[in-house]
Amino acid sequence: MRTLISIKTLETASAATLGYLKIEGIGTDVAQVRLAGISFDGQIIRNENKLDLKVFDALGRLIISSIEDVNMKSNPKGLYIIKSNYGTMKIILTK
Repeated sequence: MRTLISIKTLETASAATLGYLKIEGIGTDVAQVRLAGISFDGQIIRNENKLDLKVFDALGRLIISSIEDVNMKSNPKGLYIIKSNYGTMKIILTK
């Protein structure tokens, strides 16, 4: 993964300069794929095939392990990683 950091300036007619920082390429490196039988509707992780799912928060902490559907409604908004024996996917909980 390559991270690009650049600083841009914008000059106005009054000669004032506004600087800002732009960072590109920061991500989770987890492909957004659909696992067979797993879907996310924005609040509930549907586990149609009763796979052994592990849900991790953005800090890598295991927060849920289940073979059932998982209701994410009570969790804080943010990025979550879902792992099963068949792959990994990321979801964004926006509430």
